[in-house]
Amino acid sequence: MRPSRELRRRALLLVEDDPIIAQMYVLGLETAGYDVTCVHDAHDALRALGTRVPDAAILDWELPGMRGDELYEAVRANVATRHLPLMFLSNHRPSESKIAGAVMGGDAIPWLVKADTPPAELSARVADLLASVTRRPTSPSAA
Repeated sequence: MRPSRELRRRALLLVEDDPIIAQMYVLGLETAGYDVTCVHDAHDALRALGTRVPDAAILDWELPGMRGDELYEAVRANVATRHLPLMFLSNHRPSESKIAGAVMGGDAIPWLVKADTPPAELSARVADLLASVTRRPTSPSAA
């Protein structure tokens, strides 16, 4: 018997200012079955999030117009995206940035280094991130 509805592809927002790197990761994520929207700066990311909230977002740290920590704070300040699963993908290592630790505080956000993360690894880490969100209780009473 055929399922009555097709499974929805998980939607991702990739924020990456380098078009070559963006294309590489978009291809890898789409091959893994994700529906990827890619934007090249933080302001376009905020506009995209205002139009459609994806299942998760992958943020770069160095972006035109706004750093990753500023984008992170804008996403967390918006009621519609406050709980959006986020991941950083940057060539900056979190240990090199005092700001990264201060911004993320208690929010355990995965941080991947581009130079160490091929597209297949990014796809696997996105799957882990999404799986951890679906396992998380939705309310204190659900725990």
